[in-house]
Amino acid sequence: MSNDPLARARHLIVQTLGAGISHRIEPDRKLIDDLGADSLDLIELQCAIEDLGADAPDSAFHRGMRVSDVAALIPGGIGA
Repeated sequence: MSNDPLARARHLIVQTLGAGISHRIEPDRKLIDDLGADSLDLIELQCAIEDLGADAPDSAFHRGMRVSDVAALIPGGIGA
């Protein structure tokens, strides 16, 4: 996996939601509204981020969460 937080976020999202959405993953896309994630997908994504050693508080995972928000949670991510 790349060290680029956005690339890592894309990888985790594809692992969680499936390869069929890989062409739609852009930083401004909302996980639920644009990519079709549901609440269980967000929990899986949260666990995957925590497995990377990152702090992934429940409050960070909400209906308006974007791909860029996922990247910001990944170690070395935007705003880290």
